[in-house]
Amino acid sequence: MSPQEFADWQVFMSVHPLPLDLADIHHGAAMAMLANVNRTKSVAAFEAKDFFVLHRKPPQRARTMSIAEQMKAVAEGRPIDVS
Repeated sequence: MSPQEFADWQVFMSVHPLPLDLADIHHGAAMAMLANVNRTKSVAAFEAKDFFVLHRKPPQRARTMSIAEQMKAVAEGRPIDVS
């Protein structure tokens, strides 16, 4: 597949989602509606993207200190996380 053909397919898929993408969007919308009907007033409203399965973003990992940052922290008397 040429780069141009690949780009054309990306444009096509952004306009016409494939069936699995549509299923993910529909599932997310249904689950958001169910969650919003049963949530309390103190809880923020859910969105369809909160329930996506295929388009889920990976969880954010906590940033660890580099060796240089750890050495600087020790030299300054600040605590470091060794876990």
